Amino acid sequence: MIIRFILFFSFSLLYSLEYPSSYAHLGTPLYKSQKILQNIETFSSLDSVKNFCVDINTTRENGFKLDTSKDKSELKSYLKNLRKLRKKYEYIVYELHRELESAIEKDDYEKFCLIVNSGLDGILQRPSLQEKAFIYYAKNKTLKKSPFLEKKIERNELLLNTLKEQDDEIINSSYNSTNIKDEDIGITTKRVHNKIEVSFYNKHIYDITLKVKPYYESILHRQTPKSEIIIQANSTYLYETLEITGDNNAFNYNFIWSIGSKDAKHDDEYEYRLPYETTTKHRVSQGYNTNQTHKGRSKYSVDFAMPIGTKVLASREGTIISVKSSSDRGGYSKEFRGQGNYVRVLHSDGTIAIYYHLKKDGAVVNIGDKVKKGELIGYSGNTGYSSGPHLHMAVYKAISAVQTKTIKVKYISAEGLVKEMKTAETYQAI
Repeated sequence: MIIRFILFFSFSLLYSLEYPSSYAHLGTPLYKSQKILQNIETFSSLDSVKNFCVDINTTRENGFKLDTSKDKSELKSYLKNLRKLRKKYEYIVYELHRELESAIEKDDYEKFCLIVNSGLDGILQRPSLQEKAFIYYAKNKTLKKSPFLEKKIERNELLLNTLKEQDDEIINSSYNSTNIKDEDIGITTKRVHNKIEVSFYNKHIYDITLKVKPYYESILHRQTPKSEIIIQANSTYLYETLEITGDNNAFNYNFIWSIGSKDAKHDDEYEYRLPYETTTKHRVSQGYNTNQTHKGRSKYSVDFAMPIGTKVLASREGTIISVKSSSDRGGYSKEFRGQGNYVRVLHSDGTIAIYYHLKKDGAVVNIGDKVKKGELIGYSGNTGYSSGPHLHMAVYKAISAVQTKTIKVKYISAEGLVKEMKTAETYQAI
């Protein structure tokens, strides 16, 4: 009697699960989409939606049977069916993209709202379609607001503000033959007879990636120069040699640059220490690749929740290349963008670590200082575009003169080697 009760209880427990456990990583997202697709079926005449809803019921029943069966010979067939369903789902998304574009073109705002508010995963995955949808919605939202789009726009705006707040300094400069500026980065010219040697110089202690747009009048050049170059720290780069062909000659150079070499290659074997004191613990308030602000170019950033004034230690040895410590302003608003204090550390492989949102006068290092792994570099704060006291940290590199990307790194902790920084997890420094 007891045995029968246990068997019955186990059997009921398995069936009480909402979705089959076999290949759950593939099946569960599809099963979860069924309710959304059934709602879409009420306003869409797409045959693909109707067929999907029929097929998914059969597949789910087979999945539950496999969960309770000792015979696993049908697993391969079940996996094959899941993959077919996934392709059907992707085709539905494609068809709904077309319907959404059609609704925009025909100015059918009611249909537009029904589609976007469905909440179907991937409905605005295409950047070009998302942009069209945002523009169309902005023109019509006084008629009816879309909770889905309002949230989506808010997230995108938050991400944009965060990227602008945390991004490297991207410097625009220009040069012409009558205007020479004495700056840390610029152009020098040297005339020899009818030729002019044009060189870029970099007086900083770090490499830069620089993009050039030249303009010539009555000038010859033997070969087209590169549009993007790397200038090493404290060096000069001969860009090109011009030949003057007449009296009315002129040449201009517009250029833009960012910190770091686009050719830098991260040492993926390196193990970083956590940026706080040994034996102390801090919770990750936002980990890698989240739906908030750590995505796109910032997806491998990490936020550690910590009280203002917590000691911040270097996670890796390097050279201090940039420091800001003068701001006492911070908050969750655009007006605080650019107000964050930070320390940047250049590593031996050319990558850069940024420690962000430090308190006013919270940096204890200067440009040019060499720091060891675990050495004190500052104190945490809440300056800049920030929702609360925390330390934002990322390792990144330049990928062009106008763009950077964060790098996935490993951290040593008391819990072991952390390869994926996860939101809400707590890690102890060792």
